Amino acid sequence: MQQAEACADGPAPSQCANADAQAAARRCMQGLPAHSDDTAFGACMAAVTDHCISNWSSTTSEMNRRVILICAARTRAATRVEIDAWLDRADQRLDPSISRQYRAQLATVDTRLKEQTEEIRTDGAGNVEVRIAGTRNGIWESFARFLWLSERKAR
Repeated sequence: MQQAEACADGPAPSQCANADAQAAARRCMQGLPAHSDDTAFGACMAAVTDHCISNWSSTTSEMNRRVILICAARTRAATRVEIDAWLDRADQRLDPSISRQYRAQLATVDTRLKEQTEEIRTDGAGNVEVRIAGTRNGIWESFARFLWLSERKAR
């Protein structure tokens, strides 16, 4: 569980992105119909984690917590891989100055992750690990949504 999280949050998430999660995240980033909106993107991304969770059988609250953390890490890794793929495609098709702006936005994600994680650690409420995993996933999904919407608006 900790290994999955460390990989998902590390420098090479492609090494641990589950193939099913990665394919599902790719469908969200590239395969939604042209008329899809922000809500459809959010539902698609939520389904990535839901699909993973549905493949596990949990009988205790501790097992539920572990499944949530593992599936959150798999989803996060897959999302990060698809963000990297989007940025690589942007490097090929956009003016370099525009591509650099997207990458500059990516650089802000780490700061948001650290700030919000620290806030959760210090507030002392609820299951800290699960809340941190959810927050990390939310931040990466938010960035993926930003890229997805940018591409949609450019069409």
